[in-house]
Amino acid sequence: MTLHDALISLEDRDDFNVVKKFIAEQLEHCLSDFQDPDLLDNPSKLARLAGEIAGLTRISGALNDPDSA
Repeated sequence: MTLHDALISLEDRDDFNVVKKFIAEQLEHCLSDFQDPDLLDNPSKLARLAGEIAGLTRISGALNDPDSA
């Protein structure tokens, strides 16, 4: 089974929708962290935040569009 096949089979499940919503909320939370100057004053913190955003964006994209996975 591929990731694409697994995502297609999970699409109609309510619990899978909860997971997708959680990932989307975490992504929004990370994006809002760019408004916090305490998280942007250090290159390491900024790199960590950028990595989290990139990872969550890729996961969210795969979960919402199985054809891209």
